[in-house]
Amino acid sequence: PMWIATQAALVTASQLASPADRTCREYALRSLFNLATTGANMRPMWIATQAVLISASELASPADRNCREHAIRSLVNLTVNDANERPMWIATQEALVTASQLTSSADRMCREYALHALFNLSYNEANRGPMWIAAQAALVTASQLASPADRACREYALETLANLS
Repeated sequence: PMWIATQAALVTASQLASPADRTCREYALRSLFNLATTGANMRPMWIATQAVLISASELASPADRNCREHAIRSLVNLTVNDANERPMWIATQEALVTASQLTSSADRMCREYALHALFNLSYNEANRGPMWIAAQAALVTASQLASPADRACREYALETLANLS
């Protein structure tokens, strides 16, 4: 399987920090996103990549926006695995809540993916109380976004609030 054969290389490349290596890091994170769509990969990928994905999802430079987006998209894919839901909430809550509060129109997709991940994680009953405490302000704010371009953000926020209620 491709995940097993590429794991070490992709995890290493996803951690490249030099601006000269930004494109390589982006490709590695995009590869992780693609591989995270395969059910059999989801649990082992979460275990092997959680630190890398969380770190990349917290990148703040506009030049790293694509890397951040691919990392958050990977997290969204990994949240659909039931065994990942609780440990992912515990590990990613700060990064996801922060990303769900991004306000720049250039960060709209990062915000949407973060809200999507929160929505997926809200299906786990053990996550609901802690999620309400940690994400309440972000979810309420996102549920009130008025721009037509933010429709998906609003929907994920409202669906998450419905799951938490």
